[in-house]
Amino acid sequence: MRRFLTGLLLGLASMYFYAYQKDTFFSEVKEWFASASHDADAPAKVDKFFSPRR
Repeated sequence: MRRFLTGLLLGLASMYFYAYQKDTFFSEVKEWFASASHDADAPAKVDKFFSPRR
């Protein structure tokens, strides 16, 4: 029973994260990669790397 409840809570937390916090997380990761790079054109390259594939 404890495993079931733990899995249920982890599943709910991951669904909440994916639904509401995903965009914030990816924008922070993009900013971090751009600031950690020494390339002058890093923000454009990072945006191209993280852009949705349509």
